[in-house]
Order: sequence, then C-alpha cells, then structure tokens
Amino acid sequence: MCVLAILYQSPQQRRSKKSLGRLLSLLHVSALNPPSVKTVNGFVNNLAMEIPLFMPRPHKLPNASQLVCYPLYSTHPQKHSAAQTWRWRVDLPAEVRSPMARSRARDFFCQEIAWLPNQRFVFIDSFAIFDEPLLDLYSHNSHRNRWTFLLLKDLGKPFLGVKANGSGMRAKDSFLLKPLPLRNPLRQIDSGKEVVVMPQRLFLDDFSGGVSKRMYHVVHVCSTQNLGLPTEFLHSRAFVNHLCVRAWGEALDLATPVLQDLAFTIGQPIPALDSRTKSDALLQVPLLYSVHDTPMAAEITGRSVTSGSVHYACRFCHYGGTAEQQLQHTSIIAFFECPDGLSAKRTKEECLAQLTLFRDTCVATDVNDLQTQTGTRAKATVAIISELKQIYRDHMSHMSTERWRKGGPPPEVSDQVLEYRAAEAAEKTRTRETNAQSALATVAKRFDELGAADHSPGPFLEVPCYDPHLDAPPDLLHVMYLGVVKYLWGQTLDNLSTRAIEYVAAVFRSMSTHGFEGNFKFEFYFDYKWRLTGKDYRMLVQVFPLISEMLLARGLTAPEVNECWGLLGKLAHLTSWPVAPDLDGYVGRYRSLARTFVQASMRSNLGHVLRHIKYHHLIELDHSILRLGTPTTFEASVAESANKVVRELNMNTNHHDPSRDVSIQLADDARIGFVVSGGEWRTASGKILHGRRIWLQRTRSNLWASATGSVDPKILDYAHNNPQVTNSKDLRSIRAVKLPNGDRCLIGTWCFVRQSNGLRCQIAFVRAMAAPRTRGEHSHGYVAVSFAHVMEEFGQSGFIHMELSAEIVILSTECIQSLAVVQHDCIRAQCAISSIFNETDGRRHTGRTLQALQHVDSSLFLLSTISQRSHKLFHVFAPPLPTPDPLDVFATEIESSKAAEVLRSKIPKSKKVGHAVGSFYGHIQSDKLLQQHNRILAP
Repeated sequence: MCVLAILYQSPQQRRSKKSLGRLLSLLHVSALNPPSVKTVNGFVNNLAMEIPLFMPRPHKLPNASQLVCYPLYSTHPQKHSAAQTWRWRVDLPAEVRSPMARSRARDFFCQEIAWLPNQRFVFIDSFAIFDEPLLDLYSHNSHRNRWTFLLLKDLGKPFLGVKANGSGMRAKDSFLLKPLPLRNPLRQIDSGKEVVVMPQRLFLDDFSGGVSKRMYHVVHVCSTQNLGLPTEFLHSRAFVNHLCVRAWGEALDLATPVLQDLAFTIGQPIPALDSRTKSDALLQVPLLYSVHDTPMAAEITGRSVTSGSVHYACRFCHYGGTAEQQLQHTSIIAFFECPDGLSAKRTKEECLAQLTLFRDTCVATDVNDLQTQTGTRAKATVAIISELKQIYRDHMSHMSTERWRKGGPPPEVSDQVLEYRAAEAAEKTRTRETNAQSALATVAKRFDELGAADHSPGPFLEVPCYDPHLDAPPDLLHVMYLGVVKYLWGQTLDNLSTRAIEYVAAVFRSMSTHGFEGNFKFEFYFDYKWRLTGKDYRMLVQVFPLISEMLLARGLTAPEVNECWGLLGKLAHLTSWPVAPDLDGYVGRYRSLARTFVQASMRSNLGHVLRHIKYHHLIELDHSILRLGTPTTFEASVAESANKVVRELNMNTNHHDPSRDVSIQLADDARIGFVVSGGEWRTASGKILHGRRIWLQRTRSNLWASATGSVDPKILDYAHNNPQVTNSKDLRSIRAVKLPNGDRCLIGTWCFVRQSNGLRCQIAFVRAMAAPRTRGEHSHGYVAVSFAHVMEEFGQSGFIHMELSAEIVILSTECIQSLAVVQHDCIRAQCAISSIFNETDGRRHTGRTLQALQHVDSSLFLLSTISQRSHKLFHVFAPPLPTPDPLDVFATEIESSKAAEVLRSKIPKSKKVGHAVGSFYGHIQSDKLLQQHNRILAP
C-alpha cells in the first residue's frame, strides 16, 4: 500500500492499466499483498458513485460536545435507547465522520495504528471534524483501557509505515482484528458520567458456492461493522471491524465470542477521557441491530424452521398454520397487522416450558405439540431435549426403538425386550412402571446437572438491551430482491408464451441504458430466472413494469400480473431512498404501498403468498423503519461483500480460519478505494483540509471531454448575441460533461435541468455542447437542449408520458443536475418489430438474426419515476401512490374467492382436524399440556 501510495502521488499520475498491472504483479512477487488489478479497475469504474461518499457538504456543528458524547444507555426502551440514539444521530446537520484524514502529507485511516513521538502507539477508531481541526478517538499502550481525543497534528507515522523495532506489539493479533477495548472488570464504574456510544451492527450468514463446495459444505461468516458513518452513506460503505470465518460447527457458536464482547461493554463500560472538556466519560459499544437472511434470522430467534404451510416461521409473531386456518377472516387481517409480538423473554420462557415438560412427563409428543403451538424450537433447547430423550430410551430397556423398514430385514431385538414380551400382564406393568420411575429420576438428575433451569436458548437472546425479535429487521436484499422480486419474475416467465418472451427480448434490445449501472443481460435473466443476484433483480424491478404494461397492451399477460409489477416497481423505488426527512410520513407511504402490493399479489396467486413468509416480512418492515431509518440503512449488501472476499481469496487456500487474511484484504480495499476516489472535502469556511485528486484530478480539464467537429450554430449565435459571454470566439465542441453528482452527461441523453434555484426541475434532451478552450477558474460550458412536456402516467408502470419540443434552448452546463432515465414510447408511436443482423460476439459478427423494436417517432418518450437514483428530482414527477382496500373488506373478499375454495378443496380430510401449527388461533387439545404450559408462562 505504501508503494502504491507513492505511485499515486507521483507526478506521472496518468499511468495506463498495463503499467499498473505490472506494478501489482511485481508486488505480488515481492511477497506483498496489494489489491488486484480487477479491484483497482473496479474502484476506478465506480468512481462516479464513490465520489459523493467522501465529499460531504460543509456544515458547522452547533454543539460540538454532541458529536461523540451521547446520553447514558438505559434499559428503558423509550428513554436513551440505542435506537433513539441512532435516530438522534441521523438528525445531525452534517456528515461529521470521515474514513480518512491527511496531515503533513500523511494519510491516516480508521482502524489503524499510528505512533506518537514518545514511543507510544495509538489505535485510531474514527475521525471527526470540529471547527477545522481533526480529532480522533484512540487507545495507547500505557493505558490500554482509556480512550481519549487527540489532535491529528500530534500523530506520528502510521504503524504499517514504520518497522516494529523490538516493541513487542503484535498489531495484527491484538488490535487490527479486535475492534473492542481490552476488558478491565476491576475498574469501578460511575453511572453519572457521560457515555460515548459507538453503535455496531452484526451480520451472521452461512454460504457455499464456487470453489468452497470442494473444501467445505457450509462456511459461516460473522462480522460487525462500525456505524460511525452517516446514515445516508451506510448503504454504500461501512467499515468491517470484526470478521470471523469458520467452515465447521454451528453459526451460533461462531457469533458467541463476538456477542460476549458486545455485551461486556454495555454491562461494564470502559472509562474514557474527553481531552477537550478534561472530564471523564464512559465508552459503550452496543449492538444496535443485526442483519440476517430469513433462515438465519429464524435460527437466532429460536423459531421453527417449518410452521404449517409456511416455510419459515415469523420471528415477530405466531404467523403460520394450515391453509384452512390461514384462509379464515381473522387470520387474513392478522397477516397484515402482525398483532402478537414476540420477545426474547417470552422465547426463553417457552424454551424453559419445553424442557420442564419433558422432565416431568418424558412424553416427546407433548413437547412436539408445545413447539408446534408456540412456534419456538431453538437449537440449543432441542439438543438438551434430545440428550434427555436418549437417557429415557436407555432406561426403558423393555421397549424396542428399532423400526422395521419396508422391504428390509427385521430389526434385532434384545433379550430384555423378548423377556418383556413373553411375560404376563402383571409382570409387564411392574417392569414398565419400574423402568419409567428410574428413567424419570435419571432425566431429572441430568436436567439439574445441565443447569437447564437457567438454560439460554441462544447467544443473541443474552445480549443486554438487544432483542433479536425486534432488533433483527427484515433485510431489504433478502426480502425484497431475493424474495418477492425473484418470485414474481420467475412466475411471470413461467406463464409467458414463446411469442411473449421473444417480444420481451426485442423490447430489451431497443431500450436505453442511460442512467443504469450496466447493460441489460436479458438472455441471462431468462436462463437463470431463479438464480440471479440481487443486482440483477434490482435492475429488473426498474424496467420490467414498463415491459409488463407493453405486454398487457398486446394481450400477452394478465392484468393481475401487470398490477403486481407496477406496484412492486414503486415499492422498490420507495425502499431505495437513502434519507427520509419526514420519517413518520415515509413510514405511512411505505405501509400503504406494501399493503396494496401484497393485496394485489393475493388476488393474483393466493396460495403462493400464503406459502412464503417474505410477503409477511414485507408488511412488518415498517416497524423497523420507525426505529432505524430507511431500509437502505440496515440492508446486508455491505456485509455480503465480505462473503465475496472470503469466497474469492480464501477458499483456494488451506486456511481453516482465514479471518486475518480477509480483514487485511478488506482494509486494503477500503484504502485503495479512498485513494482512487481522492478523498477531498471542504469545511464550513470552504477550506480544503486534506486529500487531493489522485487518479482523476478534479480540474476543468477532466470535467469536459473533447469531441471532433464544429460548434453547434445555435450555441455560436447565443454566444455572439449574449454580452455576458466574453469568450464566444474561443468555443470548442465537447461530447460529455461531468456533473457534480458524478454522472457523465453525453450528447443524446436526457437530464434534469434547473435554470435557477427557485424554479422547478425540467426534463431536457441534450442536443449539443460546447466549452471555452481556455479553462478559467469560473468558466463553464454551454449546452443546447430541448424541453419535454410531462403528461399522465402510462398505465400503472410508474413511467410518465412525455412529448419532446422542437424548440432549442441554450443553457449553461451548470444548470444540469443529473441524468434522467427515459425510454421511447413504443406503444403510442406504434413501433414494430424488425430483424437486425448486428449481433457480435466480442469483435466478430455471429450472423444470427435478432429482433428489436424499430423506433419511428422522435418526439414521444416515457420518463421513469421508479429509477433508484436522484430520488428528490424524480419525486417531483411521480404519480400519486395507490391506496389499499380496507382490511375487513379485503379479508371478506379473499375468504369467499374462488382461489380460496380451490385451496380448501386440496386439503386432505385428515389435516382439517387438529390444532394449528404455530397459528394465531391454534389450541392445545391435551388438558395436562395446557395446564403445564399456562403454569410456566404465567406472569
């Protein structure tokens, strides 16, 4: 990294990719571990998206003491809770955290060790901007449990840039991989001091794929990320502080030590010192929330893997049951309201009730009924019950536990079983009672030895001030894109005819990709419809609502499916908002739109919705939004990137615990990403504190891209007739301009234009651009645009009809705000399908005949209001959101629908009698089991 930093800061900054590749190859040969060429190129290609992350707007904090000091963490949920602290932090008026700082031509990064002049070292946790000097939270070797603030100018060289001259400090083992301070239980804590809160989030997942299948069947990953970055940037990047990887055992065992460290800092905060106020403070690292996929979330909350006809039980309520019970009026309403909230305390009591019931009765069927009724089936509890069950079987020696398999040999029977079978009835009764009493006594003794009365169902249930039922929110990636979007896309393709699929492919070939992150891989979307990545489903949900509306216009799809696509596109756009100024209003819009979409999905395919829990999780997401903010702040995309690093870098090695290699690689990726993007931002006074353009200089030369040809005549006429243009004779034609948000505006693209601050944004089509040859400090270019007239929405697609005006207007390039996602209006223009022969494979023409829509009108277009970019600009043109039907009316409609009758007719008669499996209104038929259950769970 040091060599790369020297290269990037050298005068020859514009090195080719080939030269960079040679340098990286040389570093690999030299036993160094730099980022790969692919990693560097990926950061360069995504530079436009990364620049805003490191360029916060200038702000002045009104109260600097609130920057890092928060109220004391309390057990009361409505007073100084972690969620309230996080929401309060969102309201801070600035992006006050930064991942890097620069002082005296030295770059310092978060989670890095630096030296002080007096031979001490500091562990840099974060940087904060206050008035212009930079402060960092650190820990030094003389007082490892004391944290304080230090001016940036007092730091020495970074540890990685200095040889460890016999200091004996193992940076990688003790500090770089351990984000929490060392424990000191002997210190007395004074609760009257201020508390410095550094919230964390945790990601626990298991994955397998690619090369890892040859070595490990399942690989578990547990990582914690520091939430010091602003909320609006969390969906783009967060720093991984603690990463553990293991390819054996249980995932919950991997998370146990991490959760113990988090729990310790809440129970016994670390003493700290604020050097600005010279007052004592306390440091806490609470677990604010954790992100998991649906199976792992069910596992950490102790929920049953199967609950009736639902694949995974809900971790918020007792949702489930048979199809007949789910189709009841009250159950349909409860599906949208989720009234029966679960908690960690209740889960512990239910697990204890299962253990106590088996200890007293040793009847496994009663325990299974209790697990079925409550929906709670924790792995740790099941393991204890299995051990007690085996003890009971060993003592009941007169019973044969072997089953006779059909077509197989008869099972072997012991002599005790044969003697029991040959005995008389009285002898059988006496033997059975004697063995049962001995078994019950042994089970009770083992129950006490295991300490089952104080049994913990899981490590997540023991973290203070954290409840996995509430603080493990539904993840947007797994619930939305890998959930309902995948379901709807697969069902749509299964129901489309060959003619309709060919038409969809023709539409994809004719669509514009301006404003998207890549091209449309529609053939890949068709072939691997159930196995796409979250990025592919994210791309589909932004364009297929328009294609579905076009299919409906040609009679190639059902109206119910088209309605689902229109609502899903708007819902995905709403969930992609990075910031919501009015969070309560945002939650109201989300709740209304989510209910409308689920109601439309039930009308389209009722049985599918009842079988998949993710539709239910989509309804429950509003509770997490109220506590934590918009869904982009607690999605698992950042944590999933750690899995990718593990899969690519460590599965080809023989390392059984590659967490150190992964952490180093993630740190290198973060550093090279910041170096590539430049890391430049300004303070309230406008002064540049640190950082300079390294890969791309932010100069006027790079904001404009030259083009051959003469300047557009209309731009020349405007320059000659406008007295404010002093350099009209020195204009040159340009083909692209770099916008402040990182977009690259080309000739022939659509964009948002604002002529003055007080006016509303307009949609414009770029026809020509020009810029002065001499680049002055305040010089700007000129653009010839034609405005579009916005009309009504195209069906329910979220796309707005537009008509392009023939009038050309000359504006400054500074008026362009962002790119707009616009497609041609092929339905109104009546575009026909034509054959083309220009398919290429690399640089060769394949000669295969393809079909695409031939655009015939150059004035009819469609503006997308569901694109997941420039939300504030698109929001102005968005149509009103639909409202759901009243729940009582909708429940009556579904209960009496034909789809419900078909589902009831498919239920076997044997399953129509009995209690519900984890349902809202199930009951326990056994009086003894009911009394035992109520006695243990009584308040």
